[in-house]
Amino acid sequence: MVIHRDDLDALARATELLLDDVEPAQLAVGFLAHVAETFGAEAALFSMERPPDPPVLARVGLEEDTARELADELGRALGATGTGCRRWIRSARLAARAGWRTVLASQTGGEGGPRGVIALLSRGAAAFDPARDCRLLQIMARHAGTAVERASLRAESRRQAARLREQTAEIERTRAALERRSRRLERTLAARSRFLASVTHDLRTPVNAVLGYSQLLAEGVYGPMNEAQANALQKLSASCAQLLSIVDDLLDLSKLDAGRIELRPDHVDLPALIRDAVGAIEIDAQGKGIELRIELAAALPRLRTDPARVRQILLNLLSNAVKFTPRGSVTVTARHIVPANKADGPLSPCCPPGEEGWVGIAVTDTGIGIPAAYLESIFDEFVQVAPPQGEGAAAGVGLGLAISSRLARLLGGELRVESEPGVRSTFELFLPCPAPAVEVATADA
Repeated sequence: MVIHRDDLDALARATELLLDDVEPAQLAVGFLAHVAETFGAEAALFSMERPPDPPVLARVGLEEDTARELADELGRALGATGTGCRRWIRSARLAARAGWRTVLASQTGGEGGPRGVIALLSRGAAAFDPARDCRLLQIMARHAGTAVERASLRAESRRQAARLREQTAEIERTRAALERRSRRLERTLAARSRFLASVTHDLRTPVNAVLGYSQLLAEGVYGPMNEAQANALQKLSASCAQLLSIVDDLLDLSKLDAGRIELRPDHVDLPALIRDAVGAIEIDAQGKGIELRIELAAALPRLRTDPARVRQILLNLLSNAVKFTPRGSVTVTARHIVPANKADGPLSPCCPPGEEGWVGIAVTDTGIGIPAAYLESIFDEFVQVAPPQGEGAAAGVGLGLAISSRLARLLGGELRVESEPGVRSTFELFLPCPAPAVEVATADA
């Protein structure tokens, strides 16, 4: 096959244009202009379907709709005949209708076979050499298809790189914003802890003084009192004791925030601890006519944990149960749970088990229950459920369950709740048994 010198020059220029690192559409436009000039075509089109994405349509001397329809027609005709290049004289329907008498078209190359078409159009009947021009156009079309595909891949790579840079920048902006928020939160928590510690210290001293003098008055140190005075003094002492309990809760919260809660693990006599906690709220329960029940499993495993913190959690659960139960009973149960049977019962632990599984200590009341809207936030700070009708405002500030839940996690366990409004509520404390034998542990800040 002989290639003329002029054809070699045209191919060299076409190759130079196809090597430009530009977008596929821009590459196609520059290349097509050179091809139209090389062959003396009055109009031309270059169409490639996916890939690239989006499809490429370059045109010279043609309206877009006409170029698109003509590319479809010529592509189907070339595909049907199985020829890579063909010259039509008045037989290309759309071209002839638009006044083009001669069409020279070739399929473009590409990965896996032809993917488009290049067509040259002329109003003259003798335009384009069917042998020489067809051979040259085929070579150009083959290189053009491959070049446009590669340009498409480079463009997509640039787009992906740009998206990656933007995503990376967005991640960095988000990380920086989170760091700023984290620092602000740390400063806020530290300030809150300092404030709570200061306030609780300043409140505890005068409250203890009031309680002390109340005790002296009750003992008659300052002289006898009549019945009305004694009743008033009893109410004063009860209110001071309630205030002191709130102060203690605030102090515990400040210690939890600061990570200064110390654990003192010891071997625990769980039945004795439960009976002691139930005994502490017995007077309150009797005053409301509420029956207290204790139901313990026959054999509970050994437990090593901080007994004072477990008692604190149980007292909080028991006092809440009595407070929110107008009538009926409050039942404390204790059970041994092994991993194979962890789904037994209304609640099951999610915390890691100890060597012998878990101990579950549940407090179930027949009270007002907890509305579903509160269940997700019941362990949040300062969340309070409305007390039973006729009971007046709820005592406390809504810290007991929040502190109990955080203490449970500090002990390696968890506190969970299940409730049916108007029927009952069950809070169950799960503890691994035996718990890790650490001497001192601190809460997460």
